[in-house]
Amino acid sequence: MANHKKRYLILIEITAWCPAATQDCTLLKKTLAKLGFRVEEGMHLKDKSREDLLHSLDQLTKTVFEPKKHEIEQVWALWTGHAGKMTVPDPDPEKTPMELPYLCTGPQLDKPKDFLLPIEVRQWLHTLGSVLGGRLLFICDTCYAGGVTRGPESPNHVE
Repeated sequence: MANHKKRYLILIEITAWCPAATQDCTLLKKTLAKLGFRVEEGMHLKDKSREDLLHSLDQLTKTVFEPKKHEIEQVWALWTGHAGKMTVPDPDPEKTPMELPYLCTGPQLDKPKDFLLPIEVRQWLHTLGSVLGGRLLFICDTCYAGGVTRGPESPNHVE
């Protein structure tokens, strides 16, 4: 019996300071198309502002994946672009400041209002992963990508 479940690819492409992001998205899309993955309308999110990106991801989850969850075999998501670290004070003034990674969104990278924090990405991954019953693979191809999701030792681990 043939498997008729669908495979989707979400591409989050941030090209500012990272022109290779376009090539990464193109190559992954072409390669995964051979394996039956498809990028439908609204699944290629390029150079969106923080607000627009969060809205688009929320809409994809609610209007595309939630209604089709029983028809979906797997969803892969690629985030490619630039990221960085910022120093923030620890809530305990006696401790040293913390280095906090962030992902850049939008066409400009010098506006902290467009930075996306790891907890925001983890919240979306948790929501989408819950909808899909865990059939989600997330690839983050940025500097400091390890700070976006953490292993089981982290209190913010995404299962």
